[in-house]
Amino acid sequence: MSRRLLSSMVFLLGAVSGLAAQEPVDRPMIARIRDEAQARSQVAATFNHLTNVTGPRLTGSPAFKQAADWATERLKGYGLSAVHQESWPFGRGWSLQKLELEMVEPFYFPLIGFAEAWSPSTKGELFGTPVYIGDLPDSTAVRARAADLKGAIVLATAPQNEFITKDRLEPSLSDTPVPIGAPPFLNAGGPLGQNRARIMRDVGAGLTLRPTQG
Repeated sequence: MSRRLLSSMVFLLGAVSGLAAQEPVDRPMIARIRDEAQARSQVAATFNHLTNVTGPRLTGSPAFKQAADWATERLKGYGLSAVHQESWPFGRGWSLQKLELEMVEPFYFPLIGFAEAWSPSTKGELFGTPVYIGDLPDSTAVRARAADLKGAIVLATAPQNEFITKDRLEPSLSDTPVPIGAPPFLNAGGPLGQNRARIMRDVGAGLTLRPTQG
């Protein structure tokens, strides 16, 4: 190493050390910040409003806009300057207004379900026996039954038929990767796979039911 390079490194280290020594530590301000967090924290109130008052905030939905407007006014209320929103081209929004799912025969039983985001509305009330296609080998076999599926309630994958007796591992409590999401037998796409929505639209199905983790 040349003397010139060594001298430059020593000078640089000395300059950095000098700057660090010149920067004072504002201990009263640190104490105020700590007191603000411990005595007047708004974290819980903010979390409650966004999750329980506003609720689900799907991108492009009215709830998303409501949450963005609320957060904007909240930040302005804290005294922050230049608070503003930035939009970007996304596409159509979506929100669920009403969904009723019931078994009416051989006896009445209310069912719990939720429409997947951006799924279209049904053409009025649908009534019928679900058509199960989960045992078909592939999408070609599904398309071959287009006449049976047109306007029908289609059950694309098998319902859950076993109990989950073990809690899912928490990723934050493990030093190694842990399985996440629903159990593997609930993630199967049946004969449709990732093309489920397109194939069901092509055959004119009235509604597709997909079981989730219970």
